[in-house]
Amino acid sequence: MKCSNCGAELKPDGKFCDFCGTPIPVETISSATPEPEDYIPPAFPYADDPVKQAEPAPVEPAPIDFTPKVMEIAPDFFPESPAVPTLPAFENDRSGLAITSLVIGILSLCGFWFIPICGLIIVVIGLILGFMGLKSKQRGLAIAGIVLNFIGLCATLSFMIFVGASGIIANLPGLFPNQ
Repeated sequence: MKCSNCGAELKPDGKFCDFCGTPIPVETISSATPEPEDYIPPAFPYADDPVKQAEPAPVEPAPIDFTPKVMEIAPDFFPESPAVPTLPAFENDRSGLAITSLVIGILSLCGFWFIPICGLIIVVIGLILGFMGLKSKQRGLAIAGIVLNFIGLCATLSFMIFVGASGIIANLPGLFPNQ
């Protein structure tokens, strides 16, 4: 005989299905062995069958809750922003570069243009320092240094061209008959 609920094989003298615990109707119970009225089904119905013991009992899934949840804000582990070390204002200031560019510009007009290669290098350094000094508090001095160094650059290049051209001209045959 089989259980009407789960289809498991029923014992002939049982009042409940050994698998699902469904009561067996009175008509199907055999009257050969009467059982006591206070029969409790076994807690482990398959204690004598090792194959059925290994099978897990069917578990119904928990109902899914579709109600919207309130988002919780994650705890703030750093309530204050960490201190970022900054350099003092006088170290970030590039006023020294602007002043140096101005001094080099003045010196280039006074005589560095007369020294061809060395004057050219010094004037280019003055221009670079002037452009770097534009981000300082002494922006006006940096602009003045750039202008003076640019004039010194033009003077140095002009002098180099003049010296080169005069050397070439001086070496032309027949240009100076007294040589």
